[in-house]
Amino acid sequence: MGELRSNVTLENTGDRVVFDRGDGLETDIRRTRVDGRVDTGAVSLVLPQHVVERLGLDRHGAAVVTYADGRQDERPLAGPVTVRIANRAMVTDCIVGPPWSEPLIGQVVLEMLDLIADCANHTLAPRYPDYPVLKVQAVRAGEHEEGQSSEHEAIAADLGHGDRPGVVEAIRKNRPPQRWTVEREGDGVSRARAGERSTPDNPSAH
Repeated sequence: MGELRSNVTLENTGDRVVFDRGDGLETDIRRTRVDGRVDTGAVSLVLPQHVVERLGLDRHGAAVVTYADGRQDERPLAGPVTVRIANRAMVTDCIVGPPWSEPLIGQVVLEMLDLIADCANHTLAPRYPDYPVLKVQAVRAGEHEEGQSSEHEAIAADLGHGDRPGVVEAIRKNRPPQRWTVEREGDGVSRARAGERSTPDNPSAH
């Protein structure tokens, strides 16, 4: 089975917010392109330290990561960063890897952009051509707008940007609503995962 790689455009989400507000020039938006390895065994986006510094991403907190050989390490988190692949975009945080390490594209990016990784044929393509199709839980009439707004605010708060309304707006534009569970361990160490809301029929869901 061959290795699958993809060109990724990365952008400082905060810079984009400033530009959209009319307070800066588009040329002031820090962005870069990287050649990343699609790793279906990884969960998050991992960017090397020099790329994070080039984009000027804010660091906040840390995450415990597990390597393929079973070793565990605590790595910084940084963001928010806008990720663009195959004419699709999302806002997320990243794990900061060592300088000049390999960028890794994990399952969070693939699922949120609804991209299919075919390692045998070396392709990464949208499942549907027009837009991502994501599984969501149905809500009752009148709950969608209020729930979606609070959902994006909760995501921004969990990522450490709850006091920055522009970041909440960027997440609202680029990320569909989804429940995130953040488990904090110690000072600033967190693990985040996506899941469904708890319901009477699904009491074990988060």
